Amino acid sequence: MVWSLPTGPVVRSSFFPSQKYPNRPYYAFDAQWYAASAKAGLSDFRFHDLRHTCASYLASQGASLLEIADVLGHRTMNMVKRYSHLAQNHKVAVIRKMVRARGL
Repeated sequence: MVWSLPTGPVVRSSFFPSQKYPNRPYYAFDAQWYAASAKAGLSDFRFHDLRHTCASYLASQGASLLEIADVLGHRTMNMVKRYSHLAQNHKVAVIRKMVRARGL
């Protein structure tokens, strides 16, 4: 799909296309989210929680904070530092690898 944003044309496929403009993304899908959450029996769960889950999965797979920031669309490292605790095990593993490689 192609649509124009203030920065110029963007090519993307959308999981949630606009009903009125099928070639544009659907931005306000609160009603659908709440209906799907209720149908799935979810409570105390927000759509935004999926961002944290994504960051957790990326960190557990060894992604760097810079990579996590890129995937989540954070513009500053201050934003992604909120997830820094998720990458602690990865940091320890990287340091141990360096120590072994250097024979320390």
